[in-house]
Amino acid sequence: MSAPAINALPEPPVRSNAPADFSAKADAFLAALPPMVVQINASLLWVQSTADDVSGWASAAAGSADAAALSAGQANTQRIAAEDAAAASAGFRDASQAAAGESAGSATAAAGHANAADLARQGAATERAGADAARADAVQAKDDAEYWAGQAQETVTAGIINDESLLSTRVRSAQDASRGHFRAVPVAADVAIEALDFAQISAAGTAVTVTLPADPEPGQLVMVGNLTDRLDHRITVAKVNGRATDGHLTLNKPFAIVTLKFVSADYGWSIL
Repeated sequence: MSAPAINALPEPPVRSNAPADFSAKADAFLAALPPMVVQINASLLWVQSTADDVSGWASAAAGSADAAALSAGQANTQRIAAEDAAAASAGFRDASQAAAGESAGSATAAAGHANAADLARQGAATERAGADAARADAVQAKDDAEYWAGQAQETVTAGIINDESLLSTRVRSAQDASRGHFRAVPVAADVAIEALDFAQISAAGTAVTVTLPADPEPGQLVMVGNLTDRLDHRITVAKVNGRATDGHLTLNKPFAIVTLKFVSADYGWSIL
């Protein structure tokens, strides 16, 4: 499935427009916002699904790399044992050759030992070739695992949104949403959210206040998205990044998405 598209917003009205043009542009602009929210939600769900799939592929490739590395180690052990056997057989061959001067029977035995030594060398060469092949497989599997891990990151980075001008520079927070399995919470009025909620503010007609969890635990995450062009939606929070606020943060950028992580009572919430 290809990445869901997010349509560009129509031209917004400006104060220099004639009254008739201003009203027409404002109606078209506001009418395009609710469908855009649906498109953004669909894109985030697609990103989450794609990231999960690719993460599974990367895990499978890493498992193959581990198995190949184990096989390479076993093959190397067998190669060393074969080389030791070849060295021992060569010693027997030399002893047999020295005894060949005393009796023809000893010479025949020496020839047998020599043949055994040659066979052992051939076996050692075969084991060495197998070890080299297993080592090459291990390297290839490792490269595959790193490739798929890179593909997972590129997929999440490239698949969030098609028009970067619609969101603030904090659009990377959508990646955190795909990993944390956030719950989408449409917001049209003041609301209190819980851990792993993604408050999606769509109220363009009035300012909205989003209240964070009352008793958060360290490590808990929330997301708040301003999906309108208003600059006065607020988040109720006492401390951010270790500093006290005046009781709230103002989302003073249109179409901004903010991810917050609770650190401690002393530090408060951290903006990721």
